[in-house]
Amino acid sequence: MDDHLMSRGDTLSPLHDEVASKTRACSNCARLKMKCQWNGAGSTRSEKTCARCARMKLPCQVPEAVPRKKRGKSTRVAQLEKKLDGIVSLLAASQAAKGPSPLTPESPKAVPIIPPPSVAVIVEKPIGQFIPSFEPPPPVLGGHLGSGPSELELFPGFRLTLRQAAEHLDAYRRDFVPVYPFVTIAEDMTAQGLYAHSPVLFWSVMAVVVPLPKETQQDAKVWFRKYLAEQVVVKQERSLDMLQATLIHLAWNDFPFYLDPQATPLVQLALSLIMDMRLDKSPSACIAPHKSLLGDAWPNMIKSSSASCGYKVKTTHTLEEKRAVLGYYHISSLLSVLFRRGTQLPWSHFLSQCCDALLEADEYKSDPYLVSVVRMQHIADRAYNALRTTDYYDNRSIVFRAPLDMAMSQARRELDAFVETQPPVVKETRIFWSHYYILLVRLYEPVLFMKAPPVSDHDSLVAEPFMRAEALWKCVQACGQFFNHHLTIPDAEHSALPVTASGFIAFGIVTVSRIMLLDSAPDWDPALARRHLDVPGLLARMADAYERADGAARGLGRRRRILDDGGSVFLKYSFKLRWVRQWFLSRIVQQQPPLAEAETEAAPQPDWAVDFEFDEDFWQELMSAYDCDDLNLSLPTAPVA
Repeated sequence: MDDHLMSRGDTLSPLHDEVASKTRACSNCARLKMKCQWNGAGSTRSEKTCARCARMKLPCQVPEAVPRKKRGKSTRVAQLEKKLDGIVSLLAASQAAKGPSPLTPESPKAVPIIPPPSVAVIVEKPIGQFIPSFEPPPPVLGGHLGSGPSELELFPGFRLTLRQAAEHLDAYRRDFVPVYPFVTIAEDMTAQGLYAHSPVLFWSVMAVVVPLPKETQQDAKVWFRKYLAEQVVVKQERSLDMLQATLIHLAWNDFPFYLDPQATPLVQLALSLIMDMRLDKSPSACIAPHKSLLGDAWPNMIKSSSASCGYKVKTTHTLEEKRAVLGYYHISSLLSVLFRRGTQLPWSHFLSQCCDALLEADEYKSDPYLVSVVRMQHIADRAYNALRTTDYYDNRSIVFRAPLDMAMSQARRELDAFVETQPPVVKETRIFWSHYYILLVRLYEPVLFMKAPPVSDHDSLVAEPFMRAEALWKCVQACGQFFNHHLTIPDAEHSALPVTASGFIAFGIVTVSRIMLLDSAPDWDPALARRHLDVPGLLARMADAYERADGAARGLGRRRRILDDGGSVFLKYSFKLRWVRQWFLSRIVQQQPPLAEAETEAAPQPDWAVDFEFDEDFWQELMSAYDCDDLNLSLPTAPVA
């Protein structure tokens, strides 16, 4: 009997078993998933075709046996581990070549890297002029100096003793932080300790407090821009002290934001620092995308910060980081809302959590004011977003109807209710009320570019034709409240106010001038509004206040803010306000009563106004928040003297 018909109890040789185990089906049976039957088995087959192929008269071919390759371990975890090993190797090589940052005093001495000759000539010359190497002095123990230097120097002309630095740091805590509390310095932090911890933050604070000559102030501005560009753009470093130094530089340095913008790159660099350090969202939100993408490899990455991958998981943001991100929201919101420039950092639940954390910690007395200003700005932002369609950029007139009036009234009620609930420490801060009044002005300002529905309009309600006049009158009242409140600020405090206060003044002057010079309409009488609010008188009083503020800063030995052209900021503001007053009077002189006109003509003309030509350059600069092409369109029939 053949081998394949042998009984189970019979025994076969091992060679026969090995051969039989290698018997394969023909290609036809294998393709059809059919059992391939042979009369013979293995190498002992005598037939050249199987039973099925013989019956179907098909060509039968048995493929040759090829040894199978053993499949190794290939999982997603193994692939990710291989990629991570490559990334870690690249990071280790990059860190070894890069060395520590020159601004980190406690780091070991950097290993010098010799650049190519073609690069060395380009890089060394501009950077070495204003970016010195920081060598921190030894720590002060028990109030006595060690053997280190007793003076600190940023560049020739900007040198301070440790005693002077301590006095100016106390002045920053006392006069500057209460009005701009987004960058605070701990009370137990000495000037020498701050210099050792963060030289860039130390020199940024000193640059806005120390009364420097105008040439030194200009050199300090150039140094900061070069240093920030070198560290952030070239070396791609990210740190909290760089963000804090940028906020300080933006807060107390006056820039032309519109006609010749200079602060926009700094604002965008601050935004890049926030995004790269993930300060605009909670750490849990930053971890979630990585965890979902890495899958099983994520636990291996977070086992230990000293592991080969070196990945550190941040569990929470510090209070300093939360103040910094709220400070950027504050300045970006004001630039976007008041001056229609830049991109605003969007409000999120995380920013609300930052406010709650600062109130709960109660670390500084200025934190309640910080939270109040940020939340009040958020309330106003929600209202402005609802009225976004009323912006004048649309180049079309919008009819002011009841829905818009209800939206403005609701926003006003929310702002008033929020202000009423603030603690006394917030209400005693003068700039808080300046912020509140200017937000009210901005709330009603879009009405200037709307028109009232005609009385004969059958689709309008009875009161709708007069709602626009009521909103304009509320805007006039808010302007008057803002200017009168600003005049109550003592002259000595002007030098410590941030640049946002000057922005409030510019926006208020632009808005009130447009209202007072509107065309007469059935629902609006600009002459009556001018009799209610004495704009020329307010401008004259504010010009005198800025002139006194410059003298007070000089008399008290404080820093006089200098523009890039070397002129005093306050004196230039005083000159501009007097110019605007003369321009305003020249526009309305034909509409004034005879008595007022006689008084205006009898008023003595100041010396600076002799042979002064009323061109539009200054007015366009002042009104640069608006499109200059719309300047003449907004005041079509204003009389010219």
